[in-house]
Formats: sequence, C-alpha cells, structure tokens
Amino acid sequence: MNTIKTNSVLSIKLDETLTAREKVLLIDDDRIFSTIMKNAATQYGMELDTVGDAPGRRRLGALDRYDLLLVDYDLESTTGFAFAEVLNIALPHMPIILISSSDRPLGDRRFQLPNIIGFVSKWSRPEEFFLKSLELYRNMPLLGHHLAAV
Repeated sequence: MNTIKTNSVLSIKLDETLTAREKVLLIDDDRIFSTIMKNAATQYGMELDTVGDAPGRRRLGALDRYDLLLVDYDLESTTGFAFAEVLNIALPHMPIILISSSDRPLGDRRFQLPNIIGFVSKWSRPEEFFLKSLELYRNMPLLGHHLAAV
C-alpha cells in the first residue's frame, strides 16, 4: 500500500493491486496539466496515457483497452459531454469521468448519461484527483461488462 498524506489528519491508502491493473486515459488539451498528472500517476504506480483531444470515430475502438477515461469538459474540437454521448453508443461499457477547471454542477442533466460516472475538479491536488477518480471508478454502477467494486 502507498500512503498519501493530505492536508487533513487522515492518510489515504492506494491499493497497489487495483491501481497496477487499471489502465487510464486522460484526454485533455492542457499539456501542462497532462504532464503533471502523468508524473503523479507514475509516482503512485498508476498506468496513465494522455492525448490532447478526443479521438475521431475511426479510432474509438482503440479506447476499449482502457478501464477508465478522464475527459476534460472543454476540449479544442468538442466538449467532453459530446464525446461521452458518442461513446455512450460506441462503447457503452466505458466509464468516463468528466474533469474541468471550472465547477460544473453534478445535478446538471448533461451529466446524466449512463457512462458518465462522475466529475473531478482539475483544481484538486494530484493525489486527491486520482483518489477521487479511483473511488468513483470502484463504486460505479454496472456498465456493460464492468462490475462495480464493493
């Protein structure tokens, strides 16, 4: 187990057996944020790939090798929600966490697609960002062939 200290009194533990098996793709056009997250993921033993924009329809099949997608809401060519709508049809079992540097209310109808399992703020510290993402992933509702962890 890796122990990650936070500003609070609590220490949060990452289960290495879970993180070592999860393959995550970060889709974000902010190269600085992507670099910071890639370095942090390596430090925590996570496998994280990054791309700068949503792949076109012909390349959607390549996403199936990932367990989780972290998608920026404001991409250059589209929105994270529009991309999630496409994936909801093409890869309905693929869990997506929308991320953004602006606060977006979870009660907004835009987050009510079955494959969107949550929202994480880009203003979170890297360890909080990943821990929240993993928590959402582990506790997600059943999507296609993926089972929610208990």
